Amino acid sequence: MNILFHLWLNTSFFSNDTTPTVQEEDFPYEVSITFVPKTAIIDFMIEIEGSTMNTKYKAGDIVACSIVDIDDFIQWKRVHVVATKSQGILFKRINESANQDYLAMIYDYTKYASFEVLKSEIISIALVVGLVRQV
Repeated sequence: MNILFHLWLNTSFFSNDTTPTVQEEDFPYEVSITFVPKTAIIDFMIEIEGSTMNTKYKAGDIVACSIVDIDDFIQWKRVHVVATKSQGILFKRINESANQDYLAMIYDYTKYASFEVLKSEIISIALVVGLVRQV
């Protein structure tokens, strides 16, 4: 299905600033909706860059995300968007670490080694709940 779609985001995910700086009408895309479940709570959408996760997700795809509380519940081995203080935005699968102060970031490609991020370095985490592919 091809529709005109407006990319939007919740800017508070990326910083402590809750003042929106981006307007819906600023980002029109012609897209094919691959998967966005009806029951999903979508807080923001973001375009994927890079190729480290392209077994399912490709550069240029837009993922729908639902912000989750790092101290509440994280779905292990599911893909998340993670905003960090020092590394910027990460798009990785998350798994628990042997050290409770860290989270493991896992690539879909096995040629890349997983790494860990200190929880205190994380600004916010969002679960990927949908995929919008540009046509």
